[in-house]
Amino acid sequence: MSPPRKRPYSCSRYSEWERERHGIAHGVPAAPERTTEASKLISGLLGQWGLKEQAWLRALEEEWVALVGEPIARHVRPGRMDRGVLYVFVSNSVWLSELKRHGESAMLEKLQARFGADKITSLHMRLDPDFGEGT
Repeated sequence: MSPPRKRPYSCSRYSEWERERHGIAHGVPAAPERTTEASKLISGLLGQWGLKEQAWLRALEEEWVALVGEPIARHVRPGRMDRGVLYVFVSNSVWLSELKRHGESAMLEKLQARFGADKITSLHMRLDPDFGEGT
């Protein structure tokens, strides 16, 4: 049994090695090298695995206090995203009523300015099903 071949270091020798390895004739041009930006690759993988929305929601959660302000962030949190609709969970009915009357449009404008109007088309505010469980 012969020892395994070492991979050549120079580009020209490497392409010769690839031709030999894959049985490509010398008259046929070698395939161009494929380079992809890491961010595009990661984004594609997240999309394939169904994790793109979860990654986006994680980024939204990290910026939430800065976007809505600390007093509101104590009572409101981002929930889930469904076809451009961001579901926002509110701690109690008093906050829910006030935000629907006076704060929903301003919150939507801030979110759209940050993430784009095509990403978040509208907000749906609901009572938080998990509020108070951690206390």
